[in-house]
Amino acid sequence: MPGDDDTHLNGPHNGDRLPTGNTIIADSNNNRIIEVAPDGTIVWEYRPTGAEALSWPRDADRLSNGHTLITDSRNDRVIEVTQTGQVVWQYTNLNRPYDADRLPDGNTLISTGEPGGGVVIEVDQNGTIVWQYPPQTKPTGTIAGTVRDTGGQPISDAVVTIFGTDYSDSTDANGQYVIPEVPVAAPRYIMTASKPGYLDAQAGDIDVTEGMTTTVDFTLEAGAQVTETLHVMIGHIVYRDPSSEKLIPPSDAVLDPSLYPDEVLPYLQPGQYIESDDPAIVAVAQSILAGLSPAERTQQTTVAHAVYTWMVQNIEYDLIHNYPDDVTSGNWQTTYGAWGHSFADWLYTAKEVLEERRAICIEHARLATALLRAVGIPARPAPLMGHPVTQWWVQLPDGSGFWANMDTSIGRLDYTRSGDLWAQFPSREEHKLGFWAVDADAPIHMDWWTDNPCIWTEDYGSGRRYSATAEGLAQAQAALDYFAENGELPPPDGPPPPEDQPYYQLSTRGFEVDLTNAADQTRFDVRFALAMETDYVQPIDQVHWTNHPEWVTNAYTTTESNAETGESLTWYVVEMSRQPAGRLLTYLPLILKHAAWLPVTPTPTPTASPTATPTPTATPSPSYSEPPIEITFNIHFDPVLDDYETWQERKDNLLFTFDDGRSPVWVAWLWEDKVRGMNDPLPTRQVRLDISGPVTMYTIPTTGDSYETVQLEAGPMGIVVELSPEPVLFQETS
Repeated sequence: MPGDDDTHLNGPHNGDRLPTGNTIIADSNNNRIIEVAPDGTIVWEYRPTGAEALSWPRDADRLSNGHTLITDSRNDRVIEVTQTGQVVWQYTNLNRPYDADRLPDGNTLISTGEPGGGVVIEVDQNGTIVWQYPPQTKPTGTIAGTVRDTGGQPISDAVVTIFGTDYSDSTDANGQYVIPEVPVAAPRYIMTASKPGYLDAQAGDIDVTEGMTTTVDFTLEAGAQVTETLHVMIGHIVYRDPSSEKLIPPSDAVLDPSLYPDEVLPYLQPGQYIESDDPAIVAVAQSILAGLSPAERTQQTTVAHAVYTWMVQNIEYDLIHNYPDDVTSGNWQTTYGAWGHSFADWLYTAKEVLEERRAICIEHARLATALLRAVGIPARPAPLMGHPVTQWWVQLPDGSGFWANMDTSIGRLDYTRSGDLWAQFPSREEHKLGFWAVDADAPIHMDWWTDNPCIWTEDYGSGRRYSATAEGLAQAQAALDYFAENGELPPPDGPPPPEDQPYYQLSTRGFEVDLTNAADQTRFDVRFALAMETDYVQPIDQVHWTNHPEWVTNAYTTTESNAETGESLTWYVVEMSRQPAGRLLTYLPLILKHAAWLPVTPTPTPTASPTATPTPTATPSPSYSEPPIEITFNIHFDPVLDDYETWQERKDNLLFTFDDGRSPVWVAWLWEDKVRGMNDPLPTRQVRLDISGPVTMYTIPTTGDSYETVQLEAGPMGIVVELSPEPVLFQETS
């Protein structure tokens, strides 16, 4: 039995004699580690309290660097602590570890498991298992099914593959395949089926259950496979002032909804992807509160930190190195191939994160937000333009308050490496934020939608800092222009400015979609969230790049606002139009070139059709004093279309650009309001454009391999119109 003083032991284990002559002892039932001198004096003790307290430590080894390696058995972890008691390394999610040894190469050998079972593992400094005995046997299941043609007949010799793996099988004479011993993982397996002479087929969101067979059938359509992708990126310049600091929540913040201002109340409600009212989420929230005293439950910072602690201790960061060889890992899929209608559609909701217990950063923020709302704290996701934090409302007793930031995904990494339960609470200075939700929902940094689920990847892009000077801004703008043409940033002009001084940040990001499963989709609307303007952040400019510039019909910014919260978020939108499968786009040639500004008497402008409405004019550049010119072109198409009504409904646009730095001008094609027979030539199309200043050159993006004759009637004021051998302007034929 322990005595009244600290010299008495209670269930000691594995005492080790040190080179100094001292002895280190795991005093298990006293939940401490002590170092005792030969005369019996305790010269060092490690006995933390609170959330970091030991629970039945079974082994302690003094390492060559002076740190101590401790097997914290009932906390299911092994930790390395300094002489001052700081945890600098940790391996968790064990099952009653009993012994741990640091190997010469820096890896750690851990014996873990209850009587009647157990395993010995070797883990590296990153926490990856590099060896174990007995060898790991992962639970597995089987995927099987049948491949048929569109008539329902079986297809033999089709190859069915689990995307990103070597697991595959060829169909037999009955069109059947079987893929055994597929590891049980997240319900995100993707599969493909292919055979020459047929279009590929894809399937996703496939779940494998231990010992069971999952059925996945495919239908292949006859035809020549053509792989087409849609790759869209945004580049944007943002001014950032790094003088902001982390907002520290005070200990006297109160959890009192009666004090919450009206504009934060919507952030207590469930939202899209954030099911804070789900019974399972509510149960976890109640268990978090049950772990606190009645007084602590009224202390908002204490409750918020309890939610943070639960997240970093229970939800794994779904990174590749945490799930090696697992193609259902979230990080693996966003990098190499995910499945869904969009990024937001693919992501786990808060409820699904709780079920899977693994999440990438955006998903971490969804569950953290849901739990905070469920315990009565207003919360919202706040992406940094990609990686998000979770914001919660800090309510002060005087009725005022502010939004503070926590990061549970990076916090999970800090916890597993060092046991730190405060590393990302709070997290991130204000100048690093990008935007936040304007309502109860959970927007992310990019958005698109395919009618059918498709395989897609995130393009993480790149970033660069420039000095907050006129020269730095000019360099950033030049790099942005380069990106708009090439889809990547140019080589850097020099070293970046320090992060502790104001700077311009140029960032790029986007996505790429395999359109195999969206062959008939003609419309794609893509959105990128822009940085919100604050005291420390100012958005400057943005452009897009795509591998299909000929599909772009419009690009603009639009702002969504919420009257209840008073928040607004601006999106950069790229509208794209693509021909249906089985139809051919050819293009007519047109170049506007050398628009001479001549001091001549204006020629009367050709009259537009009665129903044609001029498009909005460009804003005149202040550097030009000449009056604007109105240019009208009558363009006649030949041959005719089989489907005139379909063509008439199209909204194709031209983009006129100016090399003197003015903003581009979108000009809509206008149809003459005249009904023609199906076999008659198309009606005249007219384009009207008001500009100020010379147009030095413009070429419409090119594609296709043929063009038809076009008649052009030039407008006034010396505009020169030339034909080009490059096919450039829309003409659709069936």
